[in-house]
Amino acid sequence: MKISVIIATFRRAESLHRTLRTIAAQSLQPYEVIVVDQSPPDQKAAVISAINDLKQVGLIIRLIDSDIPSSTLARNLGLSSAVGDLSLIHI
Repeated sequence: MKISVIIATFRRAESLHRTLRTIAAQSLQPYEVIVVDQSPPDQKAAVISAINDLKQVGLIIRLIDSDIPSSTLARNLGLSSAVGDLSLIHI
């Protein structure tokens, strides 16, 4: 069974890094992690850095850059991009 994890983030690069580390430490790894980033341009580098740090442990992480103002709509965007049999949304 393929599991997709969807995370919507806005100005929370450090929190995203902790969340991705926690996902990487799980005994059952997800098939993919989809990060829908709504951060302003000046914070994109920190988000990309958090993602690149965790790609080295083998997680498939897809970044969707979005200017959607609603976290609910951002999560829905991530959900529509998921390919797993089961999707989990991190709130």
